[in-house]
Amino acid sequence: MKPTPKSPPDPAPLLAFGAHPDDIEFACGAVIALETRAGRPAHFVICSRGEAGTRGTPAQRAAEAKKAAALLGATVEFIQLDGDARLEMRAAHAIRLAGVIRRARLFFYAVPPEAEPSDITPVLMDVSAPEIIAAWTAAMEAHASQVRARPYVALQLARARFQGLRAGVGHAIALFPSDPLVAASLAQLSRGARRF
Repeated sequence: MKPTPKSPPDPAPLLAFGAHPDDIEFACGAVIALETRAGRPAHFVICSRGEAGTRGTPAQRAAEAKKAAALLGATVEFIQLDGDARLEMRAAHAIRLAGVIRRARLFFYAVPPEAEPSDITPVLMDVSAPEIIAAWTAAMEAHASQVRARPYVALQLARARFQGLRAGVGHAIALFPSDPLVAASLAQLSRGARRF
């Protein structure tokens, strides 16, 4: 009698943290769309409502974040810490955030390219599929109070196109692992960015 093949385990939920209501969508919304469309649950944790911003009220920014998360297939929660631009290092904050982070592997994203770490090799996520780009664009545009002031959507799409050129794909998003990645087999590593 042949053993019954085991079905692969359900993927662990994807957890994304943002300091402001639009950070996740602008920096890595395409990765969220890619993962949720593959059946992985995603959850956003946002640490302010953008209270210190010059555009949009906190209520408007929170509503935009909820709309954007839904467009990407994610759930969202807001954690009250000290407020936008007022965060202080406190043990209570660290304990609260650590309790959430311990449930997931940690990757960092950079909202502007200047924030990308130079000492960590990124994992480039191929987000080229037209439906992924469309979902990501819609999620970024949901932050209407922010995109009216600067061409954030065009900037992020151009950045993803640049990363895609590095990887030999249409568009890519760079994520930065907090720890070395471990694979059970080299077969799990699909390809590198260099093509000879």
